[in-house]
Parts: sequence; structure tokens; C-alpha cells
Amino acid sequence: MVIAAIAVAAMVGVDVAKATPYPFAMAPTAEHLHGEICAIIQDFLDLKPLHNPHTLESVMALDEPIHFSEFIEAVKDSGSFPMFISLIADVYSELVNSDDEKLSGHHDMTIPYGPALVTLLGADSVIERELYKHPNPGIRCLVAHSTEYQTLLNLMSYDRCALVRTGVAINPDTSDLTLMRLAGDPFQLVRKAFDSIDPEKEFDFPEIRLFGGESCVCHDGERNEECEDFFNDKGLDIPPLDEKKITEIAEFSDWHWATQPFPTPMQDYMLDCLEYLKGPVPDQYSISHAGHGVNSYSLNFRYVGGDFAIIAQSGWGGVYMDEKSANDDWDYLQGVISNLLINAFIEDNSEIRTRKYLVVYSNFRLENDVQLWVNEKGKWSLMNGFVTLENVCDYLIRATNS
Repeated sequence: MVIAAIAVAAMVGVDVAKATPYPFAMAPTAEHLHGEICAIIQDFLDLKPLHNPHTLESVMALDEPIHFSEFIEAVKDSGSFPMFISLIADVYSELVNSDDEKLSGHHDMTIPYGPALVTLLGADSVIERELYKHPNPGIRCLVAHSTEYQTLLNLMSYDRCALVRTGVAINPDTSDLTLMRLAGDPFQLVRKAFDSIDPEKEFDFPEIRLFGGESCVCHDGERNEECEDFFNDKGLDIPPLDEKKITEIAEFSDWHWATQPFPTPMQDYMLDCLEYLKGPVPDQYSISHAGHGVNSYSLNFRYVGGDFAIIAQSGWGGVYMDEKSANDDWDYLQGVISNLLINAFIEDNSEIRTRKYLVVYSNFRLENDVQLWVNEKGKWSLMNGFVTLENVCDYLIRATNS
């Protein structure tokens, strides 16, 4: 329960009406909102109000930012949710005053007080409005903490924000399969959700790096050119990173460079990420090496941007593989995809959304090496007539620029 409160207490703000996140900074004082928050809570809790001026729509539109601690004080003064709010307040204080940077690195926050109230009150429309796709991680965190739907929890377990994944990890309705994956999360905040796991211990995932909250992609980072240097040192070129992704990418484990820790390299290697990529997903970039045994290994590239998603892999690194042939195959793959990323129209949009196209390429797992899936009115279907990866990429360049 304490970890649940950590996840909830670490919210950040958003202008819901414009769907534009507030910056990660301290909000201005908002003492004038104190009484209004108390009044709205009482109106919503009054089962037979004589006159309730507050509707769900009107409260959702109240987007003035307030610092989280002030919001908590106002809710406490309303006399409602005493145990829940007191726990959040205690944990928030612990986060702010913690000497452990790995816990306190993700606590600067503002919240829009209207949507925060609606989420706190548990309105069914929070789910109906698909707030799990909200651009603000604080709103998604609340959904992850409160929803009972396992399918939604599994989807949100891939969220880029460590706090959202923490909310999933502590939710009692999260499936065992999802929890098994989150047990290997590189962020200590998520690991602390598991009472049986020491967040400082590498346990069964010795290759996974340990990250604090300050490393979450929610915070602005610096240019990270180590990814390109890493692969260049191996004699490998990689598809281009844009200016945004080069500040977000990190090495989550050996040979795994990505803008988010999930899906894992093994999920990409097995192509278990396909259903995930067909759902609402954020922009992302991942390159990894994974496999099993002595000869079943591949380099895997996953990308989401604009109207399309890509998962592509080429056999590489197996004991019995011909090194030159494997390098040539990878050079072909990354060259064709690089041409696509350079010449296709890719809108700069941070929305979590379902894409129109999905490219799947594998030179050892698919019968014809390449597939192109298209999403029409929410239904995915396989397009026929594409023989090579070049055919697919040329089609997408024309389609996105038309």
C-alpha cells in the first residue's frame, strides 16, 4: 500500500483541455483553490444534492496547476478519504526528504486539480475516456493504480514512465505474467513494489542496469551518443536517432539500448511484441541483441514514429553463423530502414496512439522475410504483394508523403 501511495503521490501536471503536459517544476502556490477543492469534494459525495453546480465535464476542465502537497492538504481538510490521503501525504513527505536519490528523483510535480479530483473520486469515465493514453504520466499513474482490468494493466506495464509501471506492479489485479516481467524492471522504484525483492539486488537479472527516478524519460536528458559509439565499436551501423530520441535512449541491459525498458530484448527476439505494437503505443526506439542456445541469436530493431511501427531482426552472433554474412545481412536491414526513417514523413507527436502500419521483418523467422500490416477502422489485416523489405519501405515513403 505504501508503494501504491508512492506511485500516486508522484504525479505531474497537465492541461487536460489542451493535452499539453506542465513542465517538471514546482507549481505556483494556489491557496485560493483550497476552499474550492473542499467544496467540489463535498458536492460529489452528497448523494442527494439539492443543487450541484459541478458536473464531470466542468470539473475535468478545471486545469489550473497546483502543487501536489497543497492539493493533499486541501483534500485532508475536506474530511474525506482520511486514511488514503494521510498515507499519500506521509509517503510524499518521505520522498521529498529522502536521502536516497533513487527514490526521490521523480517527485517534482504539479497537477491540474480538476482531473486530479475526478480520478480521486473514481469516476467510471476515467477509463471510458481512455486516460491510460493521456500524455501526462501522472494521470496514467492514477489509472494504473485504480483500474481493475488486467488487459489494460498489461498494456500500461509497458509505459515509458517508471511511476506508471510502479502503479501496475502494486495493483492487486495485475496478472502474474505481467508481474513476472516487471520484476526485472531496471528502475528501483518499480522493484520496491515487490516485497520479496531487494531493489539493490540484481537477483535473477544480473545483466540489467539499476536506474533511479531521475533517469526516467519524463525528465529532460542530455545527448547520449554512447549508443552509436557502442555499435560503431562493434563494426555495426544502426538506423538514425533523431534529436529527441538521442536524449532519451539508455542502456537498460547488456546490448539493449532503448527509449523505454519494455518490451524486453527476448520479447523482440521472439516477436512477442507484435500485439503490443498493434495497440496504442508511444514513439520509441530500441536496438538489442538477444537469443538462446549457442546459435539462435539476432540483432533486433523496434521503432514507432508517425504512422508506422517497425520490428525487424537479422540473425547475428550465433557460434556457427558466418560473421561476414551476418554483418552483410544486418547492413542491408539497417540501410533500408534508415532510408525509410530519413525519407518518410514522420510527424513529431508525443501522443500514445495506435498506428496505421506495422512492418515486421525477420530473415530467419518469417517464411517471406517481411510483412506489412495495415490498421483500418481498428482492424489489422495483412497486406499482400510485398516481396522485399525495400518494397514495403518504398510504399510507406510514398504513403506518408502523399
